[in-house]
Amino acid sequence: MKKSLPYILLIVLLLAAVLIRRCNNAKNTTDSQKEKTKTQDVRRKDEKTDNQKSNLDVFRDANADYYFTKHARCRMKCRHITQEEVKEIVQKGNVNYNKSDLDAAQGAKHFGRIQDTLLLYGKSREYFWTQTYTSYDRAYIDKFYRHEDPQSGRRFTLSDITAPGGAAPEKRNPYYEFLGVKRYWRFSEQRMKQLFDEGRIVQTKPGTVPRQKRFLDEMQGKPNGTIWDDIGLIQAGSAERLGYPTQKPIALLERIILSSSNPGD
Repeated sequence: MKKSLPYILLIVLLLAAVLIRRCNNAKNTTDSQKEKTKTQDVRRKDEKTDNQKSNLDVFRDANADYYFTKHARCRMKCRHITQEEVKEIVQKGNVNYNKSDLDAAQGAKHFGRIQDTLLLYGKSREYFWTQTYTSYDRAYIDKFYRHEDPQSGRRFTLSDITAPGGAAPEKRNPYYEFLGVKRYWRFSEQRMKQLFDEGRIVQTKPGTVPRQKRFLDEMQGKPNGTIWDDIGLIQAGSAERLGYPTQKPIALLERIILSSSNPGD
């Protein structure tokens, strides 16, 4: 037993050395992983800060109109105010041309931005909608409503009554002869005869395609599209000016309300 004791002590020392080495390796590995994770966290934080600074720089850029539109869409979606974007409306007022002049004077390398953007949203595809109209300007009237009825003195235009799509089967346009002319028409034969009896269908000379007489005083006006160029911004001397920076013209608010609600809502 006494002879084997030194060997036993040697084996114990070797095992202890192996255990100590393994513990040190494990500790070093853990420390390395922690340092690596810490470095990655710092890197992510720096990247996030850089991105925030970049976004902030874009947000502060008065010329980055595209970003403000994107920002507005994001706020609408994040707040769950609406579900679907319907249209993007461009409002162009005469006073906005000052923006273009200012950009040019400052040496901007792009076309002057002269519009404001309105985003039209609906809660679903079944949103309420009413078409609004703008009165025809004098140049338009003189160009398209240049005819005058000899009996009543009312101004009118002659419009096409052939059917859009012509012979396309899915259109199901009626085809027949009227006043010696065979065509696909936008009216049924019965309705065409009724309009002719009322003096609403005229043929300028035999053989020509008949046209519909449309009186100016019966027209609602020009349907408003996605470019609103008839509403100017509030001037310094405007009677409706109240003095706060984001005030919008009453005509603009009226158009928005009329297109999206019924009277009394």
